[in-house]
Amino acid sequence: MYTREFWDEIYQKHFTDAPWMSPEWAHDGTRLLENYIPPAPPAGCILDYGCGNALISEHFMYKGHSLELAEISDELVKWLKTQYKDIPIHLVNSPGDIDGEDKYDFVIAWGLFHHINPNLWGAFLEDFHRLMKKEALLFISGWDDSDSILKNEKKLGRFTRQRVWYINMLDDIITWRRDEFDLMESRVLPFKLNAFHQERMIRFIVARNK
Repeated sequence: MYTREFWDEIYQKHFTDAPWMSPEWAHDGTRLLENYIPPAPPAGCILDYGCGNALISEHFMYKGHSLELAEISDELVKWLKTQYKDIPIHLVNSPGDIDGEDKYDFVIAWGLFHHINPNLWGAFLEDFHRLMKKEALLFISGWDDSDSILKNEKKLGRFTRQRVWYINMLDDIITWRRDEFDLMESRVLPFKLNAFHQERMIRFIVARNK
């Protein structure tokens, strides 16, 4: 998993021009999640884990849901607290950093797992299971192994390249954890906006908590 120091440096240098900070990028995510998160009422509680600038989950807050944010970067958390003064914001580094259980109706892990060592995926899924209500939905997105940037090693370090490749294995891992989740959907979608202006491919996964 990338360190807090790594992400602090990223957000110090590329806070406004990182592709995932773009409203256009967020629009693609919110449009997809609207198929699963209806407007309130009834109001649900959403955890956006690895939220970035929270533009995706912010959309659903304005639709009437309550929202909590979680990020590893201290620099980003400081900024988020200036933008979202009335909602809980968690500084996290590993599973177990958020207290409680049966709290959330929806957990968004958008672009999270391809930054985490696959050996820790099970621990994160177990933690989400603890935090989520029964029948709550978990949304995961990450780079698919068919993604165009995978084929250009000059633009992608070996560490990230390995994690992108492994995102496909999440289907099997969630299926194996049948006491915790039902795998509802897994598909590959085109994704155009990125730092290199190339056609990208992401895997989108939906799992229901048991």
